[in-house]
Amino acid sequence: MSTRGRREKGDCAGLHRSEAGLTLIEMIITIALITIAIVGITGAVASTERLSAVNQSQAKLEIQARQVADFVRDSRGSGLAYHACADNVYYNAHLGGSAPAGGGTTWIITKVNESMANQDLRNGSSTGVTPAGNGVTGGICSVTVWDYGVQEIWVKVCETSCMAANRSLTRIVWKSRSW
Repeated sequence: MSTRGRREKGDCAGLHRSEAGLTLIEMIITIALITIAIVGITGAVASTERLSAVNQSQAKLEIQARQVADFVRDSRGSGLAYHACADNVYYNAHLGGSAPAGGGTTWIITKVNESMANQDLRNGSSTGVTPAGNGVTGGICSVTVWDYGVQEIWVKVCETSCMAANRSLTRIVWKSRSW
């Protein structure tokens, strides 16, 4: 029986470098590269999960903000009743039991801008609402502010509590005495 071409177990002396297998350094480098790849993939998955949670939270706030805006805008019996010369303190105190809430969110009215004679509600730069201009009569709120039946109401919808530092969404809702 010829031993040509056959080697005994453990006899690697006659092998070429390419036939000898991996060295310890090559194994360590391979394991390090695989570890780096796994850590990178794990980080990307974790980041995607966090982003998904933020997007879900934002979508929930958007839905709730639409419901709240509809409630505030509606001056009929099912919505927030219009009150001449009201401010955010008044409206927040008179929300009533029919105010929309749910999904772990809360909301408050943060600001109310009244009509101002010959000015825009927000920045005073346009002609705005005037008694002579449209025939609307209203009450005097102060020396410069009249209520002609239109209010700009700022609504803030928050996750869990509007007093804590968490995600929130602010919407501006135009409210009319007749809408």
